Amino acid sequence: MNTEIETIQNEDTQYQNEEIQYQSEDTQYQNEEIQYQREDIQYQNEEIQYQSEDTQYQNEEIQYMDNTMKIKLQMRKLWTDHAIFTRQFIVDLLDNLPSIDYTIDRLIKNQEQTGNCFRPFFGDVAADNIVFLLKEHITVAAELFKAILSGNITDATTLEDQWTANVENMSTCLCTINQYYSIDELSDMFKTHLILTKYQFIARMDKDYNADILYFDMGLNHLLRLSDCLTDGICEYFFE
Repeated sequence: MNTEIETIQNEDTQYQNEEIQYQSEDTQYQNEEIQYQREDIQYQNEEIQYQSEDTQYQNEEIQYMDNTMKIKLQMRKLWTDHAIFTRQFIVDLLDNLPSIDYTIDRLIKNQEQTGNCFRPFFGDVAADNIVFLLKEHITVAAELFKAILSGNITDATTLEDQWTANVENMSTCLCTINQYYSIDELSDMFKTHLILTKYQFIARMDKDYNADILYFDMGLNHLLRLSDCLTDGICEYFFE
């Protein structure tokens, strides 16, 4: 009898131990489940943080593109005006038109507008220097073309040297205020602008109208590339 009771007690004790073991394992499982849920929540929070940072990056990218496009369009408009009114000056001068003084005034205004594009970014001193150099670029060009038309080779040579020195000073000025500009690149681009403008003038003076139009087209396309180069430098400096 006692043996049966002991057997029953032992089995009951074993059952209780197994129940305790089961509960312990169940508790461990629940703890692991809780840990998994915590890790899952942490992962979801990290995913939300990543998405938030990605959205912020995309917004900044959109803002950068918006700023770049606004400056690019403004700068392209101004350099297109530069090409158009320089051509108008050439026509006025060669055809002795009374509109020449109005054209020069418009060209001078264009130089002021172009220089003022740099004012919000580089300040008044830098912008004033750019405006001064751009105006000098126009006044020297006007005198140079008059000298070429009159056949005054001495004055034309001197004025062409001044014209070249002006764009070298322009390149130095721009590179001084903005490290993202390359002085060699800008100098080459400005000098190419001078060459194409001079060739356009000579072609029209010689009544070679095909060449005249060709050099105007080449000159305009070149100025658009110059414009984009100036815009890229501003955007790299301020928005990168």
